[in-house]
Amino acid sequence: MEYEELVQMIGHIKAATDIGFGRADDLPPDLLDELTDIQNRLNDQRLAMLGNGSARPYDVADLIRYS
Repeated sequence: MEYEELVQMIGHIKAATDIGFGRADDLPPDLLDELTDIQNRLNDQRLAMLGNGSARPYDVADLIRYS
């Protein structure tokens, strides 16, 4: 998986959980917890990809700017 794809996935999950936590009464808490867990695992992957210290975008807004 490309780094930029990973960042996009994280951005989509962040957006979904932001909306979800705002409507927590409508959604099962287990679903929001699982999305947060997936986001954390993807972020760990993202950090591992940065192991060489090179500067890379870390937010969806940065991806758009660099495109």
